[in-house]
Amino acid sequence: KDLYPDSMLNRWDTTRYIEFEPRVAGSFRWNSSSELVFSPASGFKPGVEYKAKLTRNILVQGKKEYHLAKSQVLNFHTAPLRVQQAHTSWTRGRESANVMVQLDLDFNYETNLTEAASKLKLSAYGNPVSFNTVNSGTGKTLSVQFLPLNDKDEEIKLDVALSKGITIANSKVTSEKDTAFAAPIASRYTLGITGGEAPDTGTEGVV
Repeated sequence: KDLYPDSMLNRWDTTRYIEFEPRVAGSFRWNSSSELVFSPASGFKPGVEYKAKLTRNILVQGKKEYHLAKSQVLNFHTAPLRVQQAHTSWTRGRESANVMVQLDLDFNYETNLTEAASKLKLSAYGNPVSFNTVNSGTGKTLSVQFLPLNDKDEEIKLDVALSKGITIANSKVTSEKDTAFAAPIASRYTLGITGGEAPDTGTEGVV
């Protein structure tokens, strides 16, 4: 439907065509007579349930008279805090020269790493695994180290459990669900490539 004149397209304005709950400040722009874009001033908050309600302002500039249905509320949410990737590797201990296993957990948001570590439990072969936290403060990657679980040439399944209640940095939003998954630990006697990047320097590619 033609809701907006072509002569006024591609202009940012603060008319409240859509009302958000919780409130989100920002600007709107009509890309076409039927396509409206919203740009939040400071982004949507992570892990939050939102409601978006169309207002009558959306119809004011239309060539024809249209009416909004009684219920024009859209529900959506931003992604909750979650582990995007888990990676294990062999390394030297942070506080000693011993060979250690390091587990890196990558979150989708910055979080309180000390709090995240307090919610973390590791186990293997049905037994708990004690670990030391490598980093602290605020960040997206939690790293912990622990002693080798055996000296055999075999892959080991590490069970990882994170309790709910981890706080997203600079917010009051916490994770609402427990998370559990398995992360493989490769044999220390086997050399393997676990990832690769190919940046472009502008004159050549590098791997």
